Amino acid sequence: MKLFELREKKLKDLKKPAASTPSLEFFLTVLTSHPVEFLQHTFEFIVVGGGTAGIAVAARLSENGTYNVGLLDSGEYMKDDPIIDVPLYFGQALFNTKYDHAFSGAPQPGLKNKTRTTNRGKVLGGTSAINFEVWSRASKEEYDALAEFANDRTWGWQGFVKEFKRLEDYSPPLPDAIFPNTEDTFPDKIFSRLRRWLFRYNSVTNDLFHGKGGPIQVSHNAPYCDLTFPFVTAMNEAGIPTNLNPDSGDINGVWDSPTSVNRRSGTRVTAVTAFLEPNLNRSNLIVLPGAHVTRLHWETDQEPVKAIAVEFSFNGQYYSVPVRKEVVISAGTIQTPHITNRTGLMTAVWSTVAFSTLQSILTEKEYLDILELLDSELSSRGSHLSNLSTMQYLLQRRWLEEGHVTQWEALFGPVGGVTWFRPHPDTSYVTIVIPQLHPFSRGNVHISHEDPRSVPVIDFKYLDFEFDTKVTVKAAQFVRRAMSKSPMKHFINNIVEPPANITTDEEMEEEKAISIQHPIGMSSFGTSFYKALTRSDYPMHIGTAPMAPRFIGGVVDSRLRVYGTSNVRVADASVIPIQLSTHPQATVYAIANKAADIILHSGVEDQLDITNEYILPKFSALLDQAHAYFRRFVFTVSSWTD
Repeated sequence: MKLFELREKKLKDLKKPAASTPSLEFFLTVLTSHPVEFLQHTFEFIVVGGGTAGIAVAARLSENGTYNVGLLDSGEYMKDDPIIDVPLYFGQALFNTKYDHAFSGAPQPGLKNKTRTTNRGKVLGGTSAINFEVWSRASKEEYDALAEFANDRTWGWQGFVKEFKRLEDYSPPLPDAIFPNTEDTFPDKIFSRLRRWLFRYNSVTNDLFHGKGGPIQVSHNAPYCDLTFPFVTAMNEAGIPTNLNPDSGDINGVWDSPTSVNRRSGTRVTAVTAFLEPNLNRSNLIVLPGAHVTRLHWETDQEPVKAIAVEFSFNGQYYSVPVRKEVVISAGTIQTPHITNRTGLMTAVWSTVAFSTLQSILTEKEYLDILELLDSELSSRGSHLSNLSTMQYLLQRRWLEEGHVTQWEALFGPVGGVTWFRPHPDTSYVTIVIPQLHPFSRGNVHISHEDPRSVPVIDFKYLDFEFDTKVTVKAAQFVRRAMSKSPMKHFINNIVEPPANITTDEEMEEEKAISIQHPIGMSSFGTSFYKALTRSDYPMHIGTAPMAPRFIGGVVDSRLRVYGTSNVRVADASVIPIQLSTHPQATVYAIANKAADIILHSGVEDQLDITNEYILPKFSALLDQAHAYFRRFVFTVSSWTD
């Protein structure tokens, strides 16, 4: 069946009434359409932001029926919208301002002063409604690094695995659908098939890393596109092995990423479909779409300060809703600081993927040269680095030397149209997006105007480090070489973007046909084949409200409470203090799930502030390492308590 016919069939299926789905009239008992109705309720909790994390937090807080929970979001409820629901339409919502905020950033010197746009979901459900549906995890080392920053072991790998398993309704791939290995001989093929069968048996009967019965259907593509196996084989022959279980904490290799797709209904799983629509019978969960939160109101005659109300605008009118217990801000990495800065709280369906280290793409000399370049750049900036950046850079530098934490990704998609190039009709394309996973460049986001609804000022600072430029170019060159050999070369007509005549590192750097990922912006270089394309803006954002000790620049503690407040927490990707080698969806849901548990089970330990006396021995040692490491250069970190 042709792709067009599949899409038309899916549209017809979506129009059929579903007996198990509540009517829109019933939904309106939970989803109110006017602020006056919303204000008739008394709320223990107000959740700001109805995106990936916000809806999950609100649903969890309301699950026992004890508390009234109000959810405010500026987006619209887009029920049965095929652009959102049909997995085949992934990517079509991007840059469409009906679905996407499409925030523009400042001109980027690293990209010849070009501007870039970051995609953020504008509808109820947030970015879970417009992302590429990839459901993946970072490595064990990276989650354990979060625990070091959080000063709390429960934020490490084991804690995240627990949350992933609670969230997932996981369906493992069929034995024949698991990626090929590189064995060619008859006995090897027999053992390979046996391993695949055992992998599926373990996944079904005793899976240590995946969950069953959770709210989010997680599944694998079946069948794969006809270029998947040639691509995997090409990566194998280039030295990137097949990884049958990347969710075990080791993501090195090429593998089939699960996706947040319900294979039974053939629809995307969003925060709305996973957490809101199944709970429409709850009278204690009230949602007001179209509400733009502007600021928090405070009770300031005590320390720490306490939020007593949330102000929002609706159709140009301003309202204030009181809160009896807590406010949870889940507006996302771009908009969470946009809200909190106004309160004076802060200053600061693609599934085939390959992840690998720098050592896999560089010669020994290239590796040593690029580390020397990085050390030189860090030395020149040392006196201007914040304590938090110093900690981040130490971890990243250590990961580079150890050679286990992945540094780049190749995301394979059998589509065109995801770059600046517009595909020609009746022409087949594939795209390979190649993000740098742990760049050293750092961007920022700030309020731009007194008007609370003004667009924030975003400076991504793409390619602010020459190191980032060179790593991304080297990864792109590696993938190009792999795709130019059998078996992929037999399927490639020509390279479209960047053009085939751009071949050297210097030419790619000069063209700036690359981009990167960093804590306030992730972009990527991609190349597509059949006809080849480049993807130059693939946004992932973290770290604008980092979870870290206050004295090194953290905004929230390990209980997600904003420092200096008694009842305001942040629960979204903005709390992640260091870039992770993953697509963020699963991690953001896990943060939301854990946040709800923290709030519902808050006790005496929840009142602890993170200061020097509470630092874990491992974290204290890490601070000492950071100080010693940067003293090797011409600068010295002046004080850890500035």
